[in-house]
Amino acid sequence: MYVLSSVLHSYSDDQVVDLLAAVRDAMEPAGQNAELWIVEGMLPRLAGGPSPWYSTDMRMRALFAGQGVRTSEVLRRLVQDADLSFRTVRPLPCRQALMIASLAEL
Repeated sequence: MYVLSSVLHSYSDDQVVDLLAAVRDAMEPAGQNAELWIVEGMLPRLAGGPSPWYSTDMRMRALFAGQGVRTSEVLRRLVQDADLSFRTVRPLPCRQALMIASLAEL
């Protein structure tokens, strides 16, 4: 199992895909038994929906060159762009979300 916790919001989409691809390469020797757990705050799909992550998003955009807090749909696309297979996304009690990915099936 590989874990990226509160990391991806600090990077651009291209950098996230590169980082995820590097993790994918590290996962390959374990084959389909390997999982990537991504723990991030995620914005709701529709603007105006309740989320504690809007203020974090504004701070991250002001302080770092990354994309800020993303929606689960955007993170799913980035996971797939890195040739990983999206498994699921689950809310966590800490108000973040857990996204699980694995190696793309051949």
